[in-house]
Amino acid sequence: MEFAASKEKARVIDGITYIKVLEPYYNDYQGVIYANCPYCGSQVQRVWNLKHCGNCGGAILWNDIHVKGIGDIP
Repeated sequence: MEFAASKEKARVIDGITYIKVLEPYYNDYQGVIYANCPYCGSQVQRVWNLKHCGNCGGAILWNDIHVKGIGDIP
């Protein structure tokens, strides 16, 4: 069975609501996945901003997303 990203926009983990990042994409040059913070719209990256936005501190989620050019990430 092939994994398919869900349409769920948020997940509660240990009482904290994490919201999925918006418009994720892969940067071939840097080898990093980027996206937009769902709270403030700032750019975040999967290397440095795994759980929180570096700009506003919002709880973000990288799991269960679709990345253009790569596919679904569990």
